[in-house]
Amino acid sequence: MKERAKKICAAWIAVWILFSGSIHITVSAAPSSYSKTSNSGERGEICTTLEGTSAGSYYTGSYTYEAMAALSSGSLKSTLNTLLSSTHKKTTSYKDCKEKATSTDCENNDTGHFTTLYTSYSATYGQFNGGAGWNREHVWPQSLGGFKTSGAGADMHHIRPSESRTNNDRGNLKYGYVTGGSTSVGNLSGITGGAKGSSYYEPLDNVKGDVARIILYVYVRYYDEYSGCGSVTNVFQSVDVLLEWCELDPVDTWEMGRNEVVQNIQGNRNVFIDYPELAWTLFGEEVPEGMTTPSKGTTGTGGGSGGGSGSGSGGSDVTEPTVTPIATIIASSMNEYTAEGIVVARNAQSYLLKDETGIMMVYVKSMPEVEIGDKVRVTGSTTEYGGAVQFSQGAMHEVLGSEQVRYPVPTKLTGADCDEYLSGVSIDYVTVTGMLSTSGSGTKTYYNLAIGGADITGSITYPESTGQLSSLIGKEVQVSGYVTGVTGSSAKYLNLMMTDIREVGAEVCAHAETRLEGAESADCGNPGYTGDTYCVACGEKLSVGSILLPTGAHEWGTWTPVDGMDNEQRKCSVCDKTEDRTVSACGHLNAEIRDAVEANCTKEGYTGDTYCKDCGTLILKGKNVAVTSHEYGEAEIVKEATVDQTGLSQQTCVHCGAATYATIPMAEQQGNDLVLPVAISVGGVGLAGLVFFAIKKFVLK
Repeated sequence: MKERAKKICAAWIAVWILFSGSIHITVSAAPSSYSKTSNSGERGEICTTLEGTSAGSYYTGSYTYEAMAALSSGSLKSTLNTLLSSTHKKTTSYKDCKEKATSTDCENNDTGHFTTLYTSYSATYGQFNGGAGWNREHVWPQSLGGFKTSGAGADMHHIRPSESRTNNDRGNLKYGYVTGGSTSVGNLSGITGGAKGSSYYEPLDNVKGDVARIILYVYVRYYDEYSGCGSVTNVFQSVDVLLEWCELDPVDTWEMGRNEVVQNIQGNRNVFIDYPELAWTLFGEEVPEGMTTPSKGTTGTGGGSGGGSGSGSGGSDVTEPTVTPIATIIASSMNEYTAEGIVVARNAQSYLLKDETGIMMVYVKSMPEVEIGDKVRVTGSTTEYGGAVQFSQGAMHEVLGSEQVRYPVPTKLTGADCDEYLSGVSIDYVTVTGMLSTSGSGTKTYYNLAIGGADITGSITYPESTGQLSSLIGKEVQVSGYVTGVTGSSAKYLNLMMTDIREVGAEVCAHAETRLEGAESADCGNPGYTGDTYCVACGEKLSVGSILLPTGAHEWGTWTPVDGMDNEQRKCSVCDKTEDRTVSACGHLNAEIRDAVEANCTKEGYTGDTYCKDCGTLILKGKNVAVTSHEYGEAEIVKEATVDQTGLSQQTCVHCGAATYATIPMAEQQGNDLVLPVAISVGGVGLAGLVFFAIKKFVLK
């Protein structure tokens, strides 16, 4: 009986050894290596690593993340175009986009089903039907892109299977936010696929990122081949909305799996799936903090993100975009540009941006969110309207600061002067006299000027306030403002962005008292300004000031070493101008180490930089020290051992709090009872051997 009890006890000990202890399990459903022949990813499972993908071998040389993130927006656009087109080895057909959907758009390698775009319905190949089943969706509509069913219209990164009804509901609507509208429902699934409005189609949140990244791919891959692909705002409400959706819906392992399969078919990848951060760099924006990405997991504070597998780590901050002078933009072909300038005027639908080379209009189609005097950076595509080049609707703007606007003395136009704009428009600051009239009503109210001796009619475009205008209807008025273009078919209208209006013949001001505005003194490196003269009574600008040259009298700081040898430099505290000199070299005999950081299990260390204590020169750069193993403290007993039960001890890492456990042998017991003074460390082959011994010794005896 006692022998039987021993066998049973030994069996229970074996089982306890197998399943006791502190067991840490990390579960990840993401494929350790993505399949190249069928999509092995899963919808909704966020992708936080590029491990297991082909990204490491694809982004090499000048195409690593670090290299591309350091480019300006314009250079990045052309670089991505070169990468994606040069690696696009196979031209797929529109038929391929149908036949290969079971491989590219399946989930977890289930090639019997695949996911439709807007509804995420799991369809079968046999349900293909242009009207009642699924069909192929051009995510960038054909009519907005300028392609059909070849080229961009058959690129497998672009074309996606979609339930026919949601595809039809979307039609060629741009993507954007919908208020009200109607719900789009899949014909096969009955699942909601988004909302359809009069101007935009808004997919569900879990698809918004997919759509944004597809549009970004088509844009950089084909902008130079199709005129309709020249700007993302041709298909999106705005760049801001596109970037917002890209952040709202992070890349999942299904998107990454599809990227692998399509690369295997046609050779190139969608870079915005691997590195979503580059979307912000592409438009000169700062990468959002805390955004989840495959390339790093989570982006750092306010800057670029590190690269993924095969592309290094520790990325680069978003670089400033290339700013093009306005005069160059006006003289160049229609494209996407970045300009910086001062807002000098605005109306209810647009504003004028002025730099040192010229002035152009930024069309918003709503009240601009900028004030006169704001220094603004604008990025967007250009178009021509009324004979003048302007930024079209959807351009992004960022306020950089503000300064005082100095209007020139306006040029007084005669009727003949006004007619000259029929043969060529330039944006000039002018004064026009004419009889003010109105036509239309509500938001379609127009305020026009009958200009004496002119074939052309003056038009005050979209005034911010109409109260003063209403009181002047039927009167001769003098309007000051900027010429913005000539429109109209039979009758021609000279469009004016008004800055001032007054009745002709009203009480004439004698300008008896004047004031000076905008005067600034010059310093060593910066010009000054004498100031503009205004009438105190009526506010009219009477004269424009002149520039004062810099004085050249610098206020130098102290000499400091440069490059650690025999060069020194000092800087002017006013204008930042520098001056260099050569001195006797220091022998660097008195050195010290600075900024050393000890490595531990949670962070890398740094050996520190070596500096000369005498001259402050950096003599030797330090090196990074790899993360160390845990540093455990003394063992603490968590559970005391007894004669019939083992105990448990714990050691905790002094840096990160990680714990390791060890069993404490049962206490010795004299007599005929079972004695197991065994110290057990759970793990690997040793554990398996101990179990085998216990079973063989006591159970199978």
